[in-house]
Amino acid sequence: MSAGMSKAKSASTRFRPKKTSYVGVYTIEGTSPATGRAEKIFYVSYYRSGKRHYEKAGRQSIDGMTARIASGIRSARMRGLEPSNRERREEERAARGRMTISKLWTEYETHRTRRKSIKADRQRYKKFILPALGDKIPEEVDPLSLDRFRAKLAKTIGERSKKPLSPTTVHHVMALLRQIVSFGVQRHLTEGFKCKVPVPPMPQNMRTEFLTPEQAAALIKALDEDPDQDAADAHRLALFTGARKMEILRLRWDDVDLARGVWMLRDRKDDRDTGFPLAKPVRDVLAHRFRTRREDSPFVFPGSAEDGHQKQFRVATSRIRKAAGLPNKFRLFQGLRHHYASAMTSAGVDLYVVSKLLGHFDVTLTSKRYAHLRPGVLAEAAELAGRVVVGETKSGGGT
Repeated sequence: MSAGMSKAKSASTRFRPKKTSYVGVYTIEGTSPATGRAEKIFYVSYYRSGKRHYEKAGRQSIDGMTARIASGIRSARMRGLEPSNRERREEERAARGRMTISKLWTEYETHRTRRKSIKADRQRYKKFILPALGDKIPEEVDPLSLDRFRAKLAKTIGERSKKPLSPTTVHHVMALLRQIVSFGVQRHLTEGFKCKVPVPPMPQNMRTEFLTPEQAAALIKALDEDPDQDAADAHRLALFTGARKMEILRLRWDDVDLARGVWMLRDRKDDRDTGFPLAKPVRDVLAHRFRTRREDSPFVFPGSAEDGHQKQFRVATSRIRKAAGLPNKFRLFQGLRHHYASAMTSAGVDLYVVSKLLGHFDVTLTSKRYAHLRPGVLAEAAELAGRVVVGETKSGGGT
C-alpha cells in the first residue's frame, strides 16, 4: 500500500465514530483547541417522536465530557427533559429576537459614531445591503446567496455615473457587510455567517498626486492673487500640513494654540485626536485669520454648514486650479495632501512619521503609496546588508 493511500485511510478512520460501552454513545478522535493534543469528542444517537437525532454531546478537554456523562445527556434528551442541539439553537435565535442584518446595522451604527467613514457606510448600507439582505439572519444566509449578492453588485448601475459600480465600491460594500456581522459576533448578538464573506481585493488604483517646483510656485501665486482669501487660506493649510479638507474646514479656534505653535486635529479618520506643531507658514496663516476672525463663530473657517463651519470652496477651488495652470484631474485638496506626503517622503522623513502626520490608521497605507519615493532606500539597504552579513562593525572591524 502506498504512503498516500495509507494516509488517506488513516484520516478516514480517525473521523469514523466508535462505539463506547454505553448504548447510543460514540466518540471520534479530535484535537483540543486549547492544547493541540489529541482528545475524544462525544456524540449521542437517540430517537424522539419518531425522529432520529445524532448530536454532539461535548469535548473531553473543554466540557470534561465522558461516556457516562454523554449517556446521561442522551437519556435526558430522549425523555424531552433537555432540548436537542437544534432546538437549543432555535431557542437562542428566538431569544435574540431574530437578530437580522438590519438590527445588527442599527447596533453597529450606534457604536461607530466617531468613525469618519460612517456617513459613507450609511449610504452603502441603505443603497445596497438593506434592500437585498436587511431582513436576513446571518446564520441562514448560505454561501451561494453571498456570491450572488456580490455578482449583482458588480452589475448594478450607479445613479450618477450610469455605469456599473466600480470594483472599489463593490469592495467597500462587501467589506461593510462583513464588518456589520463581525460586530454582532463579537458582542454575542449572532453566530455570524456560516462562511467567509467574499470580499474582492481592493483594486490597486490609488492615485499619488504631486506638484513640480514650477507648479507649486504657480499655485502659491494663484493663492496670493485669488479674490477669495478664505479659500486661499484653506488651500495654504492643505499645502503646508497635508491635513484633510474637512479637518481644515472644521478646525476650531479652541484647538489652535498660536503661542505654543500647536494645533489639535479632532476626530481624525483613524478615530484619534492628534496634536501637531505648526510650521511658520501655517502659524502666519492662522495668526492673520485670528486677527480678522469673526467673534460670533468658534470656527477658523465660518460658513453655512449645519454646525457653523464652511462646507466647501468649489467655485474658488476650480478658479485657483485654473489660474495655477494645474491639470483638471488634479484634485486640489486631495492633491495637496498627496503632494505634502510625497515631498516629506522624498526628503527622507521616516514613513512612520509621515503616517502620523497624515492621520493614517496604519502605516501600511503610507508605505504602499509613498515608499517608492524615498531616495536610495534600496541602495542603502543593500550596502548595509553587505556589511552586516560578514559581521562588520560600524568602525569596519571584524567580529
